[in-house]
Amino acid sequence: MKRFQKTDLQGNACMFYCFCFMLTLAMFLLFHWLFVVVCWPPHFTHTRYRPTLPLEFIIPELGFSDRDECLEFLKEMNVTLVEKESRIDCKASVAAVNVL
Repeated sequence: MKRFQKTDLQGNACMFYCFCFMLTLAMFLLFHWLFVVVCWPPHFTHTRYRPTLPLEFIIPELGFSDRDECLEFLKEMNVTLVEKESRIDCKASVAAVNVL
């Protein structure tokens, strides 16, 4: 009859730890797929939002000293102005900025 030795148990322990690791990894991937990919509500996805910016904010940021000078520059760059030329529509002006 063969007696168990320490080396016999080390090989089985290694296989057991590998099995546990693979099982844990498989469970993580399953739960990730189930809860994040399948069940994640669409209103939590990242959406792009481009606000309108007031001209009073843009004038000092671009270094203009006068409102009319800033308006002339923005019109030359084909930037879309809304609300009686007091705000920049960033969503509509993306094409003009991409050309630069």
